[in-house]
Amino acid sequence: MGGETTAFGHHGSGGSVAFADRARGLSFALTRTRLVGPDNGTTRLLADAVRAGA
Repeated sequence: MGGETTAFGHHGSGGSVAFADRARGLSFALTRTRLVGPDNGTTRLLADAVRAGA
């Protein structure tokens, strides 16, 4: 998660993603009902939204 030592996460099969940041008290998981490729942009959009404080 951008080099933060308090954050960790992992992308999963079919476009799923999960991450947490202990310092911010934040966790997030996204699971899919339809498999998608790993480079579908969802992970980047979510990470950008979290960084922006959305």
